[in-house]
Amino acid sequence: MPFQKTSIPDATVKRPSMAFMVLAVIVFATILTVAQWLEKQRKNIVSEWERQERGQMALVVQKVARFSAPETFFPFILRQAIEMLRKNTQDFAFALLKPWNANVNFLFYSQDGKRIAVPGFAHEKIAVSEQVMAVLLRPESVTENRRNAMSAAFFGKRDGLANVAHKPEALIRLKGNDRFSHAGWWRLSNRLTPDLPGSFQIAHILVLIEADAFRSDRLLKDVLRSVRKSLPAYYRLSVRKGWLGNVDSSEQQIEEKARLRNGLTVALLRDPVPDKHYKQILSLWDFLAVSVKSFFMFLLAFGGKHLFTARRHEISLRRVIGIAILLAMVPVLGLFSQWCFDYMQTSTNNTVRLQHRVIERQLNDIDLGLVQNKASLEDMLNSLHNAFERQHGSADKAELATSQFGNTVDGIYLLDESGNVIERFCEVAEKKKASRDIATFLVTNLVSHIKNVSIKKSSDATFNLSYVRQLSRDIHQHLGKIININWAGFRRELYLKFVRGSMGSHDMKFLVALLDPDRLFRNYLAELAQKRMNMRFGVVEMTEGGPKSSMPDQLLLNTDLLMLSEEVWRLKRTIDRLIDLPGRGRHLVTGIHARHMGDVVLIGACPFRPIAERNHQILSFFILFVVFSFCSAILSALFISGSLGFSIKKVAKALERIRNHEFVSLLHAESSSEGRIYSGIRRAVHTLSEIYNAQPLRKKLVFEGTITAGRFSLESCFTPGRFLGGDYIEAMVIAENRLLFCIGEISGKPIPATLLIARIKMCISLSTSGIPDSRQLLINLNDYFVRDKKNEQQIRLVCAISDESGNLDIACAGHYAAILLSGSRTVCLHDDSAPLGSIQPPNISLRHLEMEPGESLFFVTSGCLQLFDQISSGSGLEKFRAELEAAPENWCSARLQEFWKSAELSDGADGSNADRSLAVLRRSF
Repeated sequence: MPFQKTSIPDATVKRPSMAFMVLAVIVFATILTVAQWLEKQRKNIVSEWERQERGQMALVVQKVARFSAPETFFPFILRQAIEMLRKNTQDFAFALLKPWNANVNFLFYSQDGKRIAVPGFAHEKIAVSEQVMAVLLRPESVTENRRNAMSAAFFGKRDGLANVAHKPEALIRLKGNDRFSHAGWWRLSNRLTPDLPGSFQIAHILVLIEADAFRSDRLLKDVLRSVRKSLPAYYRLSVRKGWLGNVDSSEQQIEEKARLRNGLTVALLRDPVPDKHYKQILSLWDFLAVSVKSFFMFLLAFGGKHLFTARRHEISLRRVIGIAILLAMVPVLGLFSQWCFDYMQTSTNNTVRLQHRVIERQLNDIDLGLVQNKASLEDMLNSLHNAFERQHGSADKAELATSQFGNTVDGIYLLDESGNVIERFCEVAEKKKASRDIATFLVTNLVSHIKNVSIKKSSDATFNLSYVRQLSRDIHQHLGKIININWAGFRRELYLKFVRGSMGSHDMKFLVALLDPDRLFRNYLAELAQKRMNMRFGVVEMTEGGPKSSMPDQLLLNTDLLMLSEEVWRLKRTIDRLIDLPGRGRHLVTGIHARHMGDVVLIGACPFRPIAERNHQILSFFILFVVFSFCSAILSALFISGSLGFSIKKVAKALERIRNHEFVSLLHAESSSEGRIYSGIRRAVHTLSEIYNAQPLRKKLVFEGTITAGRFSLESCFTPGRFLGGDYIEAMVIAENRLLFCIGEISGKPIPATLLIARIKMCISLSTSGIPDSRQLLINLNDYFVRDKKNEQQIRLVCAISDESGNLDIACAGHYAAILLSGSRTVCLHDDSAPLGSIQPPNISLRHLEMEPGESLFFVTSGCLQLFDQISSGSGLEKFRAELEAAPENWCSARLQEFWKSAELSDGADGSNADRSLAVLRRSF
């Protein structure tokens, strides 16, 4: 009957359900990837909102902490009131101060120190208060004793007036005073306006806070009440004892805290639910996520409809593959986009961190610059000292001192050891008397310290004796260096050094220089303002009245910078922020505590715009790269699907010709693609046929059953795997009614392992002509098969030979330990041998075992051990031994066969591909 030729069809899929399953898997994978990316971006939005919210909440609690103390609250109120008074809006200023009039005394003065009566404020003790103001305006008009007496009468503390005079525009705490707890003096302006009415002539304000005014935390309660009124309802402001508190840990809330006095903590909490702008952004983002998921589900539904309801019985496989590749590229591009955004974010954070560190290094250089400035002043003073020792003219010395020091010094003096001024330079006229007295006092006491005589007392009681002794020792140890003097508000930088006279002269002279630290600091700031720097920086002095900017032309203090400076000053550490400066945009701001400038915070800022512009460039590059990758993916999908469809079409054509029995033409066309496909199919069929035919012969290579020789009987069980395996069991009776028993397994690929088993079986059979040595037999196997072979095959093998007296010679090469069962006791026969082929020369152990009647010896392979533990063979061997020891009666011959049959049934269920072997060697008598 002639065979009818058929047409060659295109590669088709005749089951739309398979194509739909592939499409569904890819679509769901895409949805999962896109959903993960959208969720991650949503978390980033929530994190950004939480970061900004924490910043705002931190500002609130820091303001509460700052305004809950009189030292910081009333200076803030007074600065606002003074600003209103300067703008001639007295009504608003008095309205701001009147709520505190019950516990705080506000005394108003004119430019010449006369009291001004203001309605609603106390107007008592006019004469005494005017005398106090006269002392504040003209401290040289009264003596020290008179000033202390007046301070005790008015403030209730002798040094209160001196402290207020030394620190104007700050609230001074009067410790140990029963009348007033704080006092302060504020100046409005230096202009005299006699033509204005009374309240418009206020030039000075003296503030006195009563001692019992705020001991019951009234100020804190008022501040909390005021802040709570201004906060939205979703904030919870509270005060608790301790830092940790007792907030319920199960509630996920945002919390910011600040420390108060007396161990109290103010805390601000809210639920982590965005509001206003971020709430709208999250709603739009959730809508976008739902829309994207719906789009892909619609795409899946549309594809399913096309597959199942279209009038087609067959679907082009090339089209299915092309669509699958395109859809598979979507999650890949999504993951790549997510990686790009993560990389950009990480790169931005690293760049910002590096820029902050650059700003910190520059601020540290500015901080060290003041030390270097002092060092340069020391060099100039040493040059002046050398000029005195070289006996240059006084005119040259005065010119040298005046040109180099300018207005940074109060005076430079050359004194003898009695304290008399010999020469003077750069003396400030307003401070002439005080500077000379201090220089004379320091020199005389230093001479007394050197000559070890009694120290002289100061005329104005500025220094006490203990301080003078310590200061004299410091001056003596730091001759030629600038040191600090700080006593009762008197702050100066002191330079002192001996001046050697002419040869033979025994007179001791001293060069003394008094430098004003404030003026030195201002001059250094003026030098900084003239330098060109790649950042804007600010110097904030942390006075008791609050932060005060020393360089407003460089960096204006807004609320964020003010809170940053206070936080840096309080924590004494470097803090980085991203702050929006008014009129200048977003800036990277770093604040450090100046270690060499006192209570000063240095703030540096550089614009964030270059980093943002660079991020836009990187983002544009990533977008272009994603677009290019997507276009390349489309072209690749079309090319791959076309090539695959063309190849499948060739295979379909070759199979069609095979079905039509056109073998002759295929054999003559082996050089073509169809001929090569036919040859490959024929060789594959031949190989599979050989394996199929070898599988029944596989069981003939393994001994299975029972054999008895002498006093021993052997029973073995074997279950082959699905494919060719590597287990081997051999048992035979040799000369003198002895039993030779071998069990092992061979690693490597199945077919070479099966071939090697056949060769080992032949070699062992040829070695049984006499009584072989078990160890020598394993050595011969190693020499024949694995010693000179460089392959991955290794042989785990045990060879046991019995004798007439019931003993065994057991040679082992890396096989799992045999288990000796004696009654209800089990023993594992471990050794240190290694498989044949792992090392050369081979490591083979030899054991002489004397077995008693009734004892049994169990041998297992790795496949059998998997019945007890699927992961570890060592653990499986231990579990097997435990079962033997627990129920030895279950392992007799009958029970052993039942166990093995159940194992064979479980093998079909598990689908194991490994051979399983078990052998039991028993001594009968």
